[in-house]
Amino acid sequence: MSLLFHEIHPDLSLQFAVWHLTEAESDLEALSGIKAPPRLKTPTRRLEYLAVRTLAVTLGINPASIAYKSTGQPYLIDDPRTISITHTKGYAALLLSEKNGTGIDMEASSDRVRRVRHKYMHQDEE
Repeated sequence: MSLLFHEIHPDLSLQFAVWHLTEAESDLEALSGIKAPPRLKTPTRRLEYLAVRTLAVTLGINPASIAYKSTGQPYLIDDPRTISITHTKGYAALLLSEKNGTGIDMEASSDRVRRVRHKYMHQDEE
C-alpha cells in the first residue's frame, strides 16, 4: 500500500490523503473496489483514477459517489462536503472538507513551476 499520509484536521473541518502510485492497475482495482472506465485509455490516467478512488475509500467515501460537473470540478453525489482532487507525476491526493472553496493542488517541480512559484508559495516555502 502506498498511502503516504492521511491527515485529519477537525479544527479546520477537513481531511486529506496522498498516494504514491507504485501499484499495478489490478492492485488498485482491488483496493478501491472498482475498475477504471474504458474511456481512460492511457495507463497513467487509469492509475491516477484508481488511486483517487482508493484514497476515497481511505477517507470513508464511496468511490462511486464521485462525479464531475460540466466544468470538470469534482463533487460528491448526495453529500454536501467539498471534494478536491489532484495528481501529478506518480502521486494523487484527495481533500475532503465541510467548507466550500477548499482545494488541494500538487505539481511536480519543473522550470515552469519554479518560474511562477511567487504566485502560490510563501517565501518560507521556497
